[in-house]
Amino acid sequence: MSGIRTTVNRSKGRLTRYFNTRDTGNLWDEVEYLIVAGGGGGNESVNNSGAGGGGGGGGVLTGFLNIIAGHQYDVVVGNKGASGSNGENSTFGPFTTIGGGAGGWTVTGDTAGMPGGSGGGAGSGGTGAGGLGTSGQGGNGGAGSSGTGSTAGGGGGGGATAAGQAASSAKGGNGGAGLTSLISGVSDVYGSGGGGGGYTTQGVAGSGGGNGRKQGAGYAGTKYGAGGGGVYTISTDSYLGGVGHEGIVILRFPNRYRDPGSFDSGAKTVVGGYKIFTWLIGSVGAGIKF
Repeated sequence: MSGIRTTVNRSKGRLTRYFNTRDTGNLWDEVEYLIVAGGGGGNESVNNSGAGGGGGGGGVLTGFLNIIAGHQYDVVVGNKGASGSNGENSTFGPFTTIGGGAGGWTVTGDTAGMPGGSGGGAGSGGTGAGGLGTSGQGGNGGAGSSGTGSTAGGGGGGGATAAGQAASSAKGGNGGAGLTSLISGVSDVYGSGGGGGGYTTQGVAGSGGGNGRKQGAGYAGTKYGAGGGGVYTISTDSYLGGVGHEGIVILRFPNRYRDPGSFDSGAKTVVGGYKIFTWLIGSVGAGIKF
């Protein structure tokens, strides 16, 4: 019987996978995956002098999937969230990651961040909490300060591996850290949270997220699944929060195994002994069939 047997060595506190197979050119029976949803947008102040919260990072899932031969696995890549909007979900086969939550704004009443893969940070001047993250995909957003004007700070957006920080009076909360992965062949960070706006000090984003800003258009997320930054504004001005960054889906398996039967709307590379298949936003009819 051809195929692959996986054994695990747990000696010395380390877990190592060994893949053994006959030289048949068969596909690996597992593929490694990384699925990242679109990052949430940061937010602004509305009809008040205050600070918007940072956008939450898009949800992130990574692991190994046992492949069913002949099965079509559909792929959807989520788009980024605009100012004050959640990011979109991403999907690979049976797995879906949730778009990052939008940052909360500054208004009279509820200033809560939105729930998402990672939650958005809350705006200042109200009683709203940071948005909740999705279990296994990302952290919660940070709370905003209760003050407005010179005591306003927005909460930081949650990230894939850490919650966003709460604002401290006029200091915006920092965004949560994203997930570092080598699946693309190089080390990169996915799903970081955006920083909250602040009157005196702006929140610093997780790697690739948008930092908070005062009196200016919000900073956008620059890495896959990152949240946008929140903005502090005075009541006579209007600046939009930073947009998030779109998601991504990546699969890889060892180079010694043959290609899938079909592969639609993505890109294939070979790096470090692995075949890597990547889908970005705009991949229409995307999927892969083993």
